[in-house]
Amino acid sequence: MSIESEEIYDVFLSHSHSDAEFVEELAKQLEDRKKLNVWLDKWILVPGEPWQQGMACGLNHAKSCVVCISEQASMGWFKEEIERALNRQTADTSFRVIPVLLPSAKDFNVGDFLGLRTWVDFRKGIDDAEAFHRLVSGIKGVAPLRGSQGEATPESPYDQIRTCKTTPSTLPGYPTRLREFVTENRADELTQHITYLQNHHILFISGMGGIGKTTLALALVETRPANVPLPFWFDFAKRPSATLGDVLEQLAGYMNAPLIAQFKEEGREAGQNDINRLIDELRKRDFLWVIFDNLETDLNENMNFHDPGIDSLFTSLRDSSHQAKIIITSRTLPVLADGGSLIDILEDKKHKLGGLKAYFAVDYLVKNGLDKVEQSQLEELASSVDGHPLALKLLIGLVKKFGVKVIIKDLTMFKRHKESTIKIARRLFDKLAGDEKELLERMSVFRQSEPIEAIENMFTATTSVDAIENLIDKSLLETDHDGSYWLHPLVREFAYNDLENKKDVHKIAMQYYISIPLSEKPSSKEDFQPLLEAHYHACRAEDYNKALNIIMDNNIHEDLDRWGNSRTLIDLYLDLLPKDHFNDTSLLDNPQSQGVVLGNLGLAYSNLGQVEKAIEYYQKALVIGKRR
Repeated sequence: MSIESEEIYDVFLSHSHSDAEFVEELAKQLEDRKKLNVWLDKWILVPGEPWQQGMACGLNHAKSCVVCISEQASMGWFKEEIERALNRQTADTSFRVIPVLLPSAKDFNVGDFLGLRTWVDFRKGIDDAEAFHRLVSGIKGVAPLRGSQGEATPESPYDQIRTCKTTPSTLPGYPTRLREFVTENRADELTQHITYLQNHHILFISGMGGIGKTTLALALVETRPANVPLPFWFDFAKRPSATLGDVLEQLAGYMNAPLIAQFKEEGREAGQNDINRLIDELRKRDFLWVIFDNLETDLNENMNFHDPGIDSLFTSLRDSSHQAKIIITSRTLPVLADGGSLIDILEDKKHKLGGLKAYFAVDYLVKNGLDKVEQSQLEELASSVDGHPLALKLLIGLVKKFGVKVIIKDLTMFKRHKESTIKIARRLFDKLAGDEKELLERMSVFRQSEPIEAIENMFTATTSVDAIENLIDKSLLETDHDGSYWLHPLVREFAYNDLENKKDVHKIAMQYYISIPLSEKPSSKEDFQPLLEAHYHACRAEDYNKALNIIMDNNIHEDLDRWGNSRTLIDLYLDLLPKDHFNDTSLLDNPQSQGVVLGNLGLAYSNLGQVEKAIEYYQKALVIGKRR
């Protein structure tokens, strides 16, 4: 083969020369039985041509790479092939690297990077039908059927459901440079978590804000077994006040299973029967990963879910038998309504994520612009923040701006006062924000990513024209470089805590959302999202009459009721009531408005089947109505 050939191969077989006979027989079976286009050095390379370039070209033109492991697995050029394959997978997630254990292989021959993937085990010999079937499935990028071997094909509707494709979720941004760094520096955690998932169906990753939980979850996605499709990803931080219906609707779309979202067609709130439909679908499928990110943002001050339906969802995911792997990131462990825990505390299965190890923290600083700083100073910077990733990110900007000696002096003072890592990160944020701190504080009222128009609404007379660019350069403002901007959750928390005129800024945000044009024919809750955000900000501005008018003037209550969004209506109405709904002074100017809110709450609870609660609110509404 000429090394310039553009032929595309289904699989590149990487092996040691000592295993050539076995691997050639395997290649013959892949081509003859499954009609796969196989790249094998013995078949492709032309004598006299540069073999290294030919092999590199073959790997670049293959859709997958099978790494054949034996006693000689890490020798010479073979090891370089493996590294090249893994580097390509880092840049192209559709490229699959599949470890295959040959008859002479031992577990200790397999490198750490392969320990992160599902093996195909041929140690019983070339005639192992189950191993051959799993290998073909991995090459094709499809899930093997449970119990299938050799030429078996799905015939029942049940089997067809098992093999149906998913519609990938939109994952958070994961730049190549960050991907390479995390895959290397979090290798121990990745190995631990992948191993844990082999025998458990819920992985709970906890840790303080900014420690890198989301990034680690993304790294897990990158190193998932070859037969696992791209996972479902739901970020609670970007879906404020999400309900059970919101989650199930997204899952229905991901799994191409419309029955899960049948509640929408029926115009009712999602409930336990819909959760049961989800569990049934999960039982029919192998190898699905479901990731819930930033779960703590859906919890109230008592660590309970704000929506009882989501509590029921996680309780069912915990208690039911299914094949899915549930991965959760959260600062805190939720308290379930049944008094139980989402994970088994007795087995200590909450995986608390710590900072980067000292060597990797220093490496991060060097690779991000501090390569001229002395080694001892880098070590002091890293140890002062315990390898906290966000704090390291802030340190880079500070050292570039103020110099390493000034920053080390500050850190020494913080440590002398025995300040926590989070408090130190907070102080670093204050120092780095500088003149742009006011804009950061005003932006912190936004709960989701927003376009530049929203950010500009928060400008004041003193805001620099370069403010947004400066904040991005300081790593204090995130962007997808496609028109959306947001704050890291911990940065948002720091900034909002310092915002003094909260009510005034929330009022600005309210006006911005009211100004957004709505769909002429709204057909779902999402069509009202700008007004739902306007209502949220009106309540935080303590303009409760305006918040109620936003609902009533736009007939939001009628449409949400017709679409079965009772839980969302309850959240909207509860925001308009005092702490003691029945005895405290009304937040609304007109007592009759208070009666309307209470009566509508009764209706919403009635729709959810909570009869006693509904009667309680109806009765109070009647009392207010009799005062006319």
